[in-house]
Amino acid sequence: MIIDTLNEMRIAALKSGDKQVENHASYFLSVAKKVIKDGGDEAKVIATFQKEVKALRETLGYARNEAEKTALTSEIAFVSQFLPKMMSEDEIQNFISEMFTDIKSMNKKEVIPPAMKALKGKADGKMINSVIAKMMQ
Repeated sequence: MIIDTLNEMRIAALKSGDKQVENHASYFLSVAKKVIKDGGDEAKVIATFQKEVKALRETLGYARNEAEKTALTSEIAFVSQFLPKMMSEDEIQNFISEMFTDIKSMNKKEVIPPAMKALKGKADGKMINSVIAKMMQ
């Protein structure tokens, strides 16, 4: 379970004196524990971590100096190890092609909601929209 892994990482970082890993592990451990306490499961923890990564990436664009960029990049790299690999454009296109046999004759409202639901947590929503738009042309 993610909580156990984070706790083990935090303890190892404490023992080795790695403050950066200790801080990251402690923060994400508290996030995961809150999600579980609120009735979530491991899938909800992963979804929450994905939202955190998205927010961190947005913040990275506003970083004022290299130290901030390095800290944000480090945090993104740390939490990313707990996330599933996101699908590429080609993988999304193949998945949607299998899901809908005649996509060009359909309208977006028939395609996007089921595709988003099927690919939730596996692919970026903007990329899904983009792939669908290209396939419907």
